Amino acid sequence: MTKRKNVVSKMLLLVVILTLISCCFLGSTFARYTSDGRGTGTLQVAKWDVTITGAATGESELVFGQLSPAAEEYVSENRSHSTGRIEIATITNASDVQAEVTFTATELVFKKADTEITYSPYEKSVLQDVITIRFYDVASGGTALELQGGEYTTTLDKTVSITIYAEIIWTSDLESDANKGTDGDARDTWIGQNVETVTCEFTYKAVQATQIPA
Repeated sequence: MTKRKNVVSKMLLLVVILTLISCCFLGSTFARYTSDGRGTGTLQVAKWDVTITGAATGESELVFGQLSPAAEEYVSENRSHSTGRIEIATITNASDVQAEVTFTATELVFKKADTEITYSPYEKSVLQDVITIRFYDVASGGTALELQGGEYTTTLDKTVSITIYAEIIWTSDLESDANKGTDGDARDTWIGQNVETVTCEFTYKAVQATQIPA
């Protein structure tokens, strides 16, 4: 019995020794390599900053004032008279990208007591030939902006702005008149007696035109 106990004791001792040896190998010789690190990244967002200001923007209503036909009699050239150019809006691009700007103007509407005039003796198209509106991007000189379907589109570079001016023109004599001077005077008189206001609506839209990076 004593011999058997000694054998068991030796076996337990051997197991302990082997366990200790195994732990030594696992703790040093077979350890994994490890490395740690940390970093941050920052993205700058391209700014979008387009402002639209002026007398005919937002809830503002631009009043052109009163306009009459030219006072002189017809001699040999068609008579006309205008309001002169009036600033209606300034569109400024302070963005980091280009902006495509679209300006839209509706056709002129002729009214009396808030009711649109569309009846004879003069058709609406004739009234629109007599009283017209033109738009410019300069206060004087230059040429009128060409509106396609009532729209004008241009691209504004960064830190660039455009100012739009409007001019309403009353042309008394038309090329279609059979009796120059007389036809114009009669038509001007009818307009002065029956038309109280002429209105036009403007809209402005700016959309991103370039991207960063390109």
